Amino acid sequence: MILVTGGLGFIGAHTVRALLDLGEDCVVAQRRTRELPALLAGERVAVEQADITDRDALLAIGRRHDITGIVHLAASYPWSPAPDAAVEATRQSLDGLLNIAQAAQEWGVRRLGVASTIGVYFGVQNDGPLREDAPLPLNAPVSIPTFKKVGELLNGFLADTTGMDMVNYASRAPGARSATPTRSSPPPPSSTPPPAAPPRTSPTSCARPSPRTGSTSTTCGTPAAPSPSSSSRTS
Repeated sequence: MILVTGGLGFIGAHTVRALLDLGEDCVVAQRRTRELPALLAGERVAVEQADITDRDALLAIGRRHDITGIVHLAASYPWSPAPDAAVEATRQSLDGLLNIAQAAQEWGVRRLGVASTIGVYFGVQNDGPLREDAPLPLNAPVSIPTFKKVGELLNGFLADTTGMDMVNYASRAPGARSATPTRSSPPPPSSTPPPAAPPRTSPTSCARPSPRTGSTSTTCGTPAAPSPSSSSRTS
């Protein structure tokens, strides 16, 4: 079963739809409960109310469901925090990402996909198509790419030190330039071939390796269902 955080949002719901079409079972973690969107109506989708910054609530999901893969799309950055709340908002942002990584580690998940943004490429000097191995400037004009760049660096560190396969999904608007897909490392061992990618009918994203690391796999298109590992867990 694949855990999709923020799975009832626009991108999240289309991601769940794509995973269901690939034959995956999904559980959605959402901070506020709401009805399933129309494209998921009538589907067997489990919905758990949980805030990713609440580690105990998040880990409890793994006791109720056999989580084999994670697609982390829930917001993990402070959006226009008040000046006197900026430090606490930043702490919560980092806690959310680290809680997801801890959950993946405790549940034996081998592959963790994390939402990034096409905005991490702001400032890249390139006249042609953007490449996912392009050096990224450390500065960013607004908060979203700032926190996504920090997240990519942390994901690279965690991937290198824990052995987890961590993928950054750089979401983009339809019609925007796509990064050229490359693969920086082989996927985890699989007992069955990975499913074919679904048609691009939902919001598009490109996955990129964490900057200056070579430990993550990359793909392009709708976030792919993690491939099953030899232990029958989805990586």
